[in-house]
Amino acid sequence: MFSIGGYKSNKLILEILEINGNNKLIIKFRIVLKTLKYWAKGNFIYGGKYGFLNGSSLSILTAKLILLFPSGSVPFLLEKFFFVYLNWNWKYPIKIEKLTNFGSQGWNYNLDIKSKNNLYKNNVEEINKKRKLKYLIPMFMTIITPGYPEQNTMFNVNLSTFEIIQRGLIKGKLIYIYIFN
Repeated sequence: MFSIGGYKSNKLILEILEINGNNKLIIKFRIVLKTLKYWAKGNFIYGGKYGFLNGSSLSILTAKLILLFPSGSVPFLLEKFFFVYLNWNWKYPIKIEKLTNFGSQGWNYNLDIKSKNNLYKNNVEEINKKRKLKYLIPMFMTIITPGYPEQNTMFNVNLSTFEIIQRGLIKGKLIYIYIFN
């Protein structure tokens, strides 16, 4: 079920955008998403299994902005991407919609931490375990897929990759300011 989560998530994002607007929102979504993917790959912060942004996370971040600013132009949305997510309080997850009719089957912070804890406990050497776990286990970025099953697309982010992503956002913001001002 989790293997088709990305496909289902993207399909649901397109449905949500279509409900909240028209095809213009979907066209904007695709342009902004392609631009951000190109930017993330060019700045070496794209690759979910390595703890960086991935297609699902960028789709959710882009859709969230378009839902917040439906009348925004593509350059405006790109500007907002860097300004909003650079200043986002990452203690709070990014979600597009609430899961309904599944009770406790939705994403749960404590269960995600427990899964991450179990994953790393088995793979970290005893000598440095406490020091390493401090930087690996916390959820530094939480971006939740819409629909069922809810998943954190940024499960693999650790302190190091989080800081690299933040530096990438700062660089993107500065480049945006340079180009458009």
